[in-house]
Amino acid sequence: MLSLLLVRAVADGIVPGLGVPVTVGLPQLRERDPRFAAITLAHLLDMRSGIAFDEHTSFPWVNRDAPAVYYATDLAGTVERRVRIDSAPGTFGYNDYAPNLIGLTVQRAYGVSLTRDPLQRLWTDIGAQDPARWSTDDKGFAYHESGLVVTARDLARVGQLTLDDGRTGGRQVAPAVFLERSLHPVDRTTATTFAEVPVGYRNGWWALPRPDGGEDLAAMGAHGQIMLVSPATDTVVVQLSTDQHSNTNIEIATGLQRFADRLATN
Repeated sequence: MLSLLLVRAVADGIVPGLGVPVTVGLPQLRERDPRFAAITLAHLLDMRSGIAFDEHTSFPWVNRDAPAVYYATDLAGTVERRVRIDSAPGTFGYNDYAPNLIGLTVQRAYGVSLTRDPLQRLWTDIGAQDPARWSTDDKGFAYHESGLVVTARDLARVGQLTLDDGRTGGRQVAPAVFLERSLHPVDRTTATTFAEVPVGYRNGWWALPRPDGGEDLAAMGAHGQIMLVSPATDTVVVQLSTDQHSNTNIEIATGLQRFADRLATN
């Protein structure tokens, strides 16, 4: 969702492009550490920024990055103060600072929160059935790494854009660069492995290998909330959930992949 909103901002001329350094929109980062100028918005989208992130939540949790993000009352300020460089950009490393840096960049470019006009305009363009909401901190800044509240049907409408050339209702809703980066990546290398399943990552999507050698796309959220987009079977499947389930995200995603394959053969 965040990658789609960012690319739409580029198409609107609000953001210069995905290849620009994050310091163009957030110059204060360069003042803290000149190495931030090497990190582009594309690096952030692909989780290859080299930004350090400690995902552990054990005591003393107050010194950990993940709780600092999830419990922030001033998330924008927290991100600007805490974010730090671990390595040069290029190596995959999932972290929750990246989406918040993107959100902060786009919000300052538009002059309004992503939860307002950018999100609501997208919702109008896809012909959404129900309202969309995004959880925010005490200052109204969205938790861009999480907290999006939408129905399964409307989320499926977003996934369907990748199968319909980005168009719905005769309108070009998803710009071509969003589709190209999602479906035709330059780098198909494995980003990480979940339960012996090698997966890629690009443009906000996890790339799941198929038995035939192709790939499906998966958006994997907390508590087993998964969207599978399968170009091979022309299928979108969304599962919403709670934290009370026994299966891991990768087990659910690969199960949805098998379900899509069965639908295609029936």
